[in-house]
Amino acid sequence: MFDYFHPSHVFTSGKIGYAKPDPRAFTEVMDTLNENAMDWYYIGDSYGNDMEGAKNVGMKTIHFNRHHGPEGEAADYVVYSEKQLIELLKELSA
Repeated sequence: MFDYFHPSHVFTSGKIGYAKPDPRAFTEVMDTLNENAMDWYYIGDSYGNDMEGAKNVGMKTIHFNRHHGPEGEAADYVVYSEKQLIELLKELSA
């Protein structure tokens, strides 16, 4: 992971003191990066922890539902494979 991300940009619940879906887990990251949550997409594979948590702080969400688990309205997009995720990211960045 550290080949792709600087250690200061890797966040764990132990490091920040909050665990998903607690909204503070998301806001702590955004505050640390000095970013507005509404400008970001959160990609996660857990509907409850990831989609609902991120949506509660105003993030746009992509549910990477590769295990075909529960889905719901907190996901702006749902993809089921890496290929679909890459295609969606290309589409969103165009």
